[in-house]
Amino acid sequence: MPAFPLVRALQFVPPVPVAPPADPAPKDPSA
Repeated sequence: MPAFPLVRALQFVPPVPVAPPADPAPKDPSA
C-alpha cells in the first residue's frame, strides 16, 4: 500500500518548509 507512505511523506514535507518562514514571521498563515 503506497498510499500510507505517500501520505506520511507528504506530512513531513510541509512542516519543513513552513517552519522557517513561520519563525521570522509573527503572523500565522494557518490562523
